[in-house]
Amino acid sequence: MANPVLAHLSWRFREWYRCPRLLAAIAAPPLKEVWRNMMEIVEQSGCLGSGRGRGGDGKKRPFHIYSCHDVTLLSLLYGIGADFLVSGEDCGGRQLREEEAHLNIDDVGTVRDGAQQRESWRWWPAYSSTIAFELVRVEDADAEGVDGYVIRVILNGDTVRII
Repeated sequence: MANPVLAHLSWRFREWYRCPRLLAAIAAPPLKEVWRNMMEIVEQSGCLGSGRGRGGDGKKRPFHIYSCHDVTLLSLLYGIGADFLVSGEDCGGRQLREEEAHLNIDDVGTVRDGAQQRESWRWWPAYSSTIAFELVRVEDADAEGVDGYVIRVILNGDTVRII
C-alpha cells in the first residue's frame, strides 16, 4: 500500500484504539488467553520454577501459536501499551502536518529529521509480522529467595518497551 493509505489507516486505527471499550473488546480476549496460559505454567511450577519450561509435574510445556490479521496485532500492541505507539511522541495532528514540509518520511513508521530518528504513529505491521510473549523466570526475585516471573514482548525480533 502507498504511504498515504498506510498513514490514513494508522491514524484511523489509532483513533479507534484510543477508545478503551473498543480496545478492550478487541485486545482483551487474546491477551487474557495468553495470560491464562502463562499463569497455568507458573501455578504448575509451584511459583518456584521447578524446571525451565516445565510444570510441577515435570512435563515440558508446548508453546502456543496464534494467527491474526494486522489490525488485531496492532490492537494487541496498543493494548499492552507499546511505547512507540502510545507514548504521545510524534502523535500527529497539526504540528506534524506543518513539519512534514521539511521532514524526509522514508517509510511508514519511521520519520527522519536529520540525524534524529523517531517512531511514528504511522507505524503499521508488516506482512508476516510476529509478536511473541515470553514468560521469563527471574531467580531470587524477592528478599525471601522466591523466584518471580516477567513477560517479555518481542515484535519482529526486537524487544517492545511498554509504558
